[in-house]
Amino acid sequence: MTEEQLVCLTKQYDIEGRITADEIRSTGSNVADIDSGAFESMCKLRKDLDSPIYFIVNGMTTGRHKSKGHPEGKAMDVRIPRLPFYTVFKAAIAAGFNKIGVYWNGKAYSYHLEVSPYPAFWMGTKSGVGPKYPWTFSKLIKDPAKV
Repeated sequence: MTEEQLVCLTKQYDIEGRITADEIRSTGSNVADIDSGAFESMCKLRKDLDSPIYFIVNGMTTGRHKSKGHPEGKAMDVRIPRLPFYTVFKAAIAAGFNKIGVYWNGKAYSYHLEVSPYPAFWMGTKSGVGPKYPWTFSKLIKDPAKV
């Protein structure tokens, strides 16, 4: 995606200045490495939630990730304070994200949001706060027939 496309999309969704090229660069990523479809979904989400969304450092195209969506520019890790996770989850689906991880570290939620041909929903939790506590992962939505 180009910086010109970024500006056009933020204008289109009436969120100009609420997502900037500098904000993307502050994560360690380049605007050119971000998928325009994923960025458009983020613009929709920001407009729909009308709430601050904070990109996590190394949570876009840089850093170590299991998801191939990150280096492809289709995935973003974010924090969205003060909103219940189910509000964010529903709005993320409506915005076009279909691979969503909801993380709870004992203090706050964070989210993996991705545009993918393969939908998936999971949660990650920690038994305590800090790096010494490992993440435990499970499905966010379970098939009731298999429970």
